[in-house]
Amino acid sequence: CTLFSPSRPRPKSGAPVPVPKLRNSLSSIMLSRVLLCCLVVACVGRTLAGTTRPDLSMMRVALDTSDDDTGDPSYDHQTTTYTTRFDPVYADNTVTVTPFFSPDHSIGTLTDLISSVSMGGTIEIGTPGFSSWSGCTPFTGCQGCSIINATKEQFPIFHALLNAVHVQKATVRILTNNYNTPTCPGLIAPLDFLVLNGIQVKYFDTVTFLHEKYITVDGNRTAVSSVNWSYTSFMENREAGVIITDGGGELIKMAMQVWESDWAQATDYVVTNTYTAAELAVIQNPAKQAIVIPKQKNIPEAYVTPTPFPAASETTVIYTSPDHARYELFRDLNTTQHSFELFMYQVTDFGLCQELQRLYTNTTIDLTIYVSKHIYAAGDSALAQECYGQLYKAGATIHLSPWYYTYSHAKFWIVDRGTSRQHVGMSTGNWSPTD
Repeated sequence: CTLFSPSRPRPKSGAPVPVPKLRNSLSSIMLSRVLLCCLVVACVGRTLAGTTRPDLSMMRVALDTSDDDTGDPSYDHQTTTYTTRFDPVYADNTVTVTPFFSPDHSIGTLTDLISSVSMGGTIEIGTPGFSSWSGCTPFTGCQGCSIINATKEQFPIFHALLNAVHVQKATVRILTNNYNTPTCPGLIAPLDFLVLNGIQVKYFDTVTFLHEKYITVDGNRTAVSSVNWSYTSFMENREAGVIITDGGGELIKMAMQVWESDWAQATDYVVTNTYTAAELAVIQNPAKQAIVIPKQKNIPEAYVTPTPFPAASETTVIYTSPDHARYELFRDLNTTQHSFELFMYQVTDFGLCQELQRLYTNTTIDLTIYVSKHIYAAGDSALAQECYGQLYKAGATIHLSPWYYTYSHAKFWIVDRGTSRQHVGMSTGNWSPTD
């Protein structure tokens, strides 16, 4: 998403999207087959009437899945060619947005959002994965826990979803990636547990990978963020997101259209293990679940963001990749006049890296780059170091995240801060060719 000042020109519908220069033939293959679906949202900041607190802009965080350069990634289940479907949607009216950040408040904020579903309401979720906080979803091999241990899952959202279907009688749908990790014999995986309780789950296959972190509740409250559904992302990373509410109807409608399009094409999740009547009675217990929000770690050196509060965006636009995200991002870079402040997990797209170098060499523009000190995937880390080395040789300063974050996974940028053109952009995807 990107927030626009009123003076910022809009692209024409269907404007061409610049294609990055590819580094080799492998990159060409992966670009055409590994395009991540990212919802991007941005806001021009001013506080709501009656509040004196500053606008917080917004961040996003996301752990990117590296491509397997020996062949198709295990999660790649795309079978049809994707064509551009969704143009950016603008809202010129005042839209209420509530920024939130990990590790400070994201778990409480998103759990509360899900718990706020109305009686008989709806919840739509897009998440790259669903990680157990109790060790039930290892990265490799089969997954699962005993039924008793599964009922004691420590991820608060797991229990909020069960309450939504049993207590609020809500319809809950989850769209996620298929990593080809089957449930171990005799055990139950978190998604098995949710499906057996009436939650609908499907595997994404519109393009190679689902990288959005998205929740809509009752069709009128939408969260977009960089937060993966893992303990690390909620409790140990710096992540960022926003909740769009009042005045954001057209933005929420567009996000829903993207999600519904992907849902219609997706593949049903199938529970492969069978369970006895006695086991199902435990799994499908309709009693209200206790929800325990864990306390944040006390790290004296760390800045703790304020408790989330609503702010106002005067002009807001939402767009999705692979449709228009790259084009919109280059527009932000190309129209910067005074300053560009980038807070990003990783920069591995060399076209974007070159644009940052161009901004730096323009002495009228103040460039700030803050990236994660640690990157999960070795291949991504090597590409990022190549980009940062290029910028460093040109004289730019690269700021690395502090030791107390496992990853700085937020993804946002501030353009022309303190001027009439200032706006904030945030995304669920990294500055990487696939995203």
